[in-house]
Amino acid sequence: MAIRVLSDGLINRIAAGEVVERPASVVKELVENSLDAGATRIDVYLEGGGIGRIRVTDNGCGIPFAELPLAFARHATSKLARFEELEGIATLGFRGEALASIAAVAQVRLASQPAGGEGGEVIVGPDTPLSVRPVARPQGSEVEVADLFARVPVRRKFLKHERTELQHALDGLTRLALARPELRLTLRHHQRCLLDLSPQRGVVERLRAVKGDRLGPLLEFGEEIDGVGVAGVVALPGSDLPAAAASLLFVNGRPVHDRLLTHAIRQAHETLVMRHRTPFVILFVEVQPGEVDVNVHPAKAEVRFREPGRIHNVVASVVRDCLGSWGREAEGEAAGGGSAGGPPLATSHGGQSVAAAEVQSDYPSERAGETTWSPRHPPGLQGGAAPVAGSPVVARRPYGLTLEAWRGQAVGGAGEGVPSGGPEPPGPFASLFARQLTPLGQLHRTYLLAADGEGLVLVDQHAAHERILYHRLKAQHERGSAEVQGLLFPETVELDAAEAVLLEDHLDAFRGVGLDIDPFGDRTFTIRATPALMKGVDLAAYLRRALLELARLEGEGGPPSAVADQLLFTMACRSAVRAGDFLAPPEIEALLADLRDAPLPFTCEHGRPTLIRISTAEIERRFKRQV
Repeated sequence: MAIRVLSDGLINRIAAGEVVERPASVVKELVENSLDAGATRIDVYLEGGGIGRIRVTDNGCGIPFAELPLAFARHATSKLARFEELEGIATLGFRGEALASIAAVAQVRLASQPAGGEGGEVIVGPDTPLSVRPVARPQGSEVEVADLFARVPVRRKFLKHERTELQHALDGLTRLALARPELRLTLRHHQRCLLDLSPQRGVVERLRAVKGDRLGPLLEFGEEIDGVGVAGVVALPGSDLPAAAASLLFVNGRPVHDRLLTHAIRQAHETLVMRHRTPFVILFVEVQPGEVDVNVHPAKAEVRFREPGRIHNVVASVVRDCLGSWGREAEGEAAGGGSAGGPPLATSHGGQSVAAAEVQSDYPSERAGETTWSPRHPPGLQGGAAPVAGSPVVARRPYGLTLEAWRGQAVGGAGEGVPSGGPEPPGPFASLFARQLTPLGQLHRTYLLAADGEGLVLVDQHAAHERILYHRLKAQHERGSAEVQGLLFPETVELDAAEAVLLEDHLDAFRGVGLDIDPFGDRTFTIRATPALMKGVDLAAYLRRALLELARLEGEGGPPSAVADQLLFTMACRSAVRAGDFLAPPEIEALLADLRDAPLPFTCEHGRPTLIRISTAEIERRFKRQV
């Protein structure tokens, strides 16, 4: 076959295939250009899900008339000039190929007006030569894209239904809106207004404007550790999230999909979320531009960190600390007479989980001696929202805000207008830790009933005891002081071949958690001692279950450090009281007291809730006592 040089038209269409996958790709590229131009208002209009027409209008800096033809030249950009700048990219776009790629597969009109300069209009398309004419218009730019892939039928037939393409565009705009809460953003589809977002003062307020209250109670976090800024919001484990809810990730203000960050979030939620359930986190990570490579994906949807392990550990630590603060601040403040902010639990409301409207959460994790941090926000914030009372004025990097401002915005954004330095309202379940629960009895030998000053609390006795035992075993393991009890008669367990091989590989791990196990033949093992907490446990069943979980862990590529935790999880589950076990009143009281003192007491190690609260108001409503 002869080697030939491709024509410019074919080159452009091939390049367009990498950048322009569907209408949502066009919307993303155009809106990112508007944001890079400093726009504080962006209006998006779509027809046919964006297949028929896309129009993006902004109030950014505009393009001078003389430079309009260059905007459609391949790899022409105002965002990058020197090779060295590739190591410090701070804009969303930088390759200068978006407009050229779009014009290769659709008819494009660009009208732009810079401040104090001459404006103009460009029309270009696959079969339309570029033409420019002077036009006067308000400052900013308007880009209209019509008949996407009309000249590329092979690509067009792969597009989905209009509704599906519209949903992709809406999802992309939602991500960008969350990254820039001070942005005024609208989306219209034909005559229907789908988004009308006014400037908000924080991510929580913007999230409520986009998603409503269906995400339930949210916790906030914001911290900088070892030069890595991590901030965002996380839904409480146990909340009933919609099936479509998924974590949203941002790196230096750029929406991304990243396995490393997703894994860090899942690790932070270990034992807090049921298997196969997805935790919901909006995560902002900020690092020095030179520490992250954003030039690894044609659509700039992925990034690569210079030190991935460090980023992973910091993210997992900050999110885990935030989740670990449930109720502990409330308990400490209540003991000191201060205002308590507590951890909402799954509350019964009309038969559903519930309750976000009554929650005002603000529980960032702060460590003594470490710099607090908050996510990036673009310049122009002062034009969209006034500074929060009590927030310090600081010299800051582009997009930077102090954690105090982040917290103040979130509180003000929830509609209460509470200054960041003022008292924080208590969460509806602060009383569970501020006051002692009064045991009432046992239901079906499975659930414990208790009362506090605010309503009725139901506790799953197995889940609660499992959480208590796990943390007791883990504490002993970390101290190297496990309470081991020798068996009067060693127990012999016979395993199948796969189990025997797996156990031999992990004998040291089992011994490390207090199980004295030795081989006693090809597939037979002898157990001579166990942790004292395992009294009465079926050791053969425990061993087989633990090995099953270890096989799953290895299949998922879990780290070696997780092996001991998995053995302790299974040990706690097998040792805990079961559904159907009778508990005497003193035992119920002791279990409730132990649950109060356990870290992360609101879910068991499998992520199931340990307790549910039914408020007095809900009980009165059911009995029609409310007028």
